[in-house]
Amino acid sequence: MNVYELAPGFWFWMAPHPEWEPTENWPEDVLCVYYESSDGIVLIDPLLPRGEKAEFWRALDADVDRLRQPVGVLLTAPWHARDTSAVVDRYAASVWGPPGARWEGPALTTTDDLPPGVEALLPEGDKNQALFFVRDHQTLVTGDIFSGTGGRFHVFLDEQDPALFLAWLPRLFELPLQRVLIAHGEPVLCDGAARVREAVAEARALDP
Repeated sequence: MNVYELAPGFWFWMAPHPEWEPTENWPEDVLCVYYESSDGIVLIDPLLPRGEKAEFWRALDADVDRLRQPVGVLLTAPWHARDTSAVVDRYAASVWGPPGARWEGPALTTTDDLPPGVEALLPEGDKNQALFFVRDHQTLVTGDIFSGTGGRFHVFLDEQDPALFLAWLPRLFELPLQRVLIAHGEPVLCDGAARVREAVAEARALDP
């Protein structure tokens, strides 16, 4: 598992996706986020690292013992639940997911409340996804909405209403962004606002 600290109490890790195949058009390692809010530990789209689960649990147990505060899971999409159930079983964690999302099985969500310091952005035209903005770190966590490599992003259009979705995306320009963390691909750790603007402009130019 590769861990990258962005600031004290705020880091992300990369772990190999168990269902990845060489034919996929996204990297095997996917991104997950750890954030210490003022009232607990927040995990976004958690995936335990294959072959290193014991070490992961030991480290997270130590953080939980140190802070003595609850654990919460935030999901950018239902299909990013990943190892959420294991986190819930271990820490009685709360779970927040996009309010209008469709779940293949029973919904895992247990709360409508977001932790302090995290804002959820709900795209119009796609009820299955959410983005999270961690304001004190000027960081946007996008899930699958953006992909990219080499410091460039592309908007991923799936089954949502493309016209409505693309019309909504410029609202992201209002955020004071520095970092952008995407689920599949390389994060941008500075000048994230410019990269988002470029991706949205590209998507709107390509949309028929």
